[in-house]
Amino acid sequence: MRGRLRIVSDDNLKTTTWTEVPEEYWREVLEKDVEIPIIHVPPLAKGSEIPEYGDCSLNFTIKLAHGGEFDEKFESYVDGDTKYFDMCSLNNFHLMDLHSMCKELGIGEGSYDLWYCIPGRALDVEFVIPIDEEEDVASMLDMLVYSNCLSLYTTAKDVE
Repeated sequence: MRGRLRIVSDDNLKTTTWTEVPEEYWREVLEKDVEIPIIHVPPLAKGSEIPEYGDCSLNFTIKLAHGGEFDEKFESYVDGDTKYFDMCSLNNFHLMDLHSMCKELGIGEGSYDLWYCIPGRALDVEFVIPIDEEEDVASMLDMLVYSNCLSLYTTAKDVE
């Protein structure tokens, strides 16, 4: 299940809030008459990149870079912005959750490719993996044994 978008204010990073998950997402994933779950605001220590999830937590953060491109060797991502989605859950996390997050950022459906980098590795063509189908998402989630933050990237889809 996807998490909440973190919003950091322009007051020298003193104020952090989280948006609610869009109702449209819940209509797609929940059966009719099922109550919308509450996704709590995560505890975020000052200066920390990700919340303190604790041992054995099923929650994780997605650090999503968008609006940029990789260089030729996939060693850097340039001209983009980065947003965080906290309190994502391993329970029922799918490709549609990633697409919902991209949509919330204003990235048009079908206009981008998704990638993730193996946690603990620098950007490099060997460690940047495309996400095209559910099996790719499952492989990405397997990387959570190394970190509870996954770095994802979007690039403009090549139109032929």
